[in-house]
Amino acid sequence: MRIDFSSPDPKTLSAPVEALRRAGCACVERAGRVAAGFEAVEEQLRDRGELNRATVDELMDRVVQDAGTMAIALRRRAVDQEMRDRLVRILDPWVMASSAARSMQERPPGAPVAGWAARSLGGPPHGPDPVGEEVDRWLLDTPFARSTRFGQRWLQSSLGQLLSARPGAREPSVRLLAGAGPLSPRLAHTLGRCCGRPVRIGLFADAVPDPDAIVALGDLDEADDIDALALLDAAHDALRPGGAFIHVGLAEAGSLAGFAELFLAWPAGVRSAGSTGALLAGSSFGTAGRIVFDDDASIVRLVARRRV
Repeated sequence: MRIDFSSPDPKTLSAPVEALRRAGCACVERAGRVAAGFEAVEEQLRDRGELNRATVDELMDRVVQDAGTMAIALRRRAVDQEMRDRLVRILDPWVMASSAARSMQERPPGAPVAGWAARSLGGPPHGPDPVGEEVDRWLLDTPFARSTRFGQRWLQSSLGQLLSARPGAREPSVRLLAGAGPLSPRLAHTLGRCCGRPVRIGLFADAVPDPDAIVALGDLDEADDIDALALLDAAHDALRPGGAFIHVGLAEAGSLAGFAELFLAWPAGVRSAGSTGALLAGSSFGTAGRIVFDDDASIVRLVARRRV
């Protein structure tokens, strides 16, 4: 598949994209670089008898850099959503050949990105053709994908330690917020094995009225500060004394952010480390919490305890 973003041929570019190109918008030039990068990946897979994955990874890393610059150029130019979508759709076939990328794009409206990523980025590489499979392999090996999988393991480990240390004969209980809902069956099995007894897990307050832990995957990410603060306060008040609110979500930056914003339905605005800390400190939890950012700065892990 070849796309010449420097050509005025209307068969090659839609009229709105061609208008951007004539106006000198840097986003079109960057889109051309993204397309050229994908074409180079195609050539690498088609023309070489023996696959050089280091070369494919290098090409995809370059695609990500160009996509990030393209995303910035689109924002600076204040390109309207319809025109932006047209430009991205030209490049979509390459990205959507990746099963993980396609799953990310199919995120239902309102579903937290971090929660959806947990179910989209956990499988083995898969695609309808060699390009799709290699893009999938590359995406699943990005720091964001690795951090997402580690975040799930960390969440389960943190919950296991918390619940195992809870005294008394009362059945341990965990309430899941919407983003963590898909984890319910796996958590029930893992935590029951870790604690040596059944763990009650539910999605709603009436199912788990006074939980030992409340778990969230991305539920804070796209909420404004008022709603996020209200969520933290409500979680604090619902917990048993000594219980914990555990959240795994997105951070402001990350090497994949521009690419993910364009192609993986990633929100454009996510809180910085400082504002997340300030939000937690201003909630009912106060200073009884800690925040950990992964090396890539794309995933943030938060634990806040209700004082005994």
